[in-house]
Amino acid sequence: MLTLATREQHIRREKATSNICTNQALCALAATVHLTLLGKEGLREMAHQNLSKARFALSELERIPGVKRKFDAPFFNEFTIELPRSARIVNAELLKEKIVGPLRSARCIRNSQKTALVCVTETTARAEIERFAAALRRALEKPL
Repeated sequence: MLTLATREQHIRREKATSNICTNQALCALAATVHLTLLGKEGLREMAHQNLSKARFALSELERIPGVKRKFDAPFFNEFTIELPRSARIVNAELLKEKIVGPLRSARCIRNSQKTALVCVTETTARAEIERFAAALRRALEKPL
């Protein structure tokens, strides 16, 4: 069944006539179209929403006992938190509530089993941030 395959996927690269055969080019085109549609003011508004929502998320998470910001550096829409227990255990609990938890830093940084990277974008609703914070609180309140 080739109906969902790209048209030139089965043509040898040297004979292909289109440049939109690779994922990279398609992603670049999508980003270009998106930024063009946003325009200068739209891009500024999107950035403002990213920053505001990330700050709100951090403030909600820091109200949970044992959760604190790991680094005191400026951030845009991603920040690292330190948890009172393993991020792997916490993410397993969050998954039970159908929440994909933050990225475990142990995958990138040695000796950081209790740290995780949280990302918030303009598409993240305030209600989602509040739901995540509440679920994280419940996960951390459960005994080990």
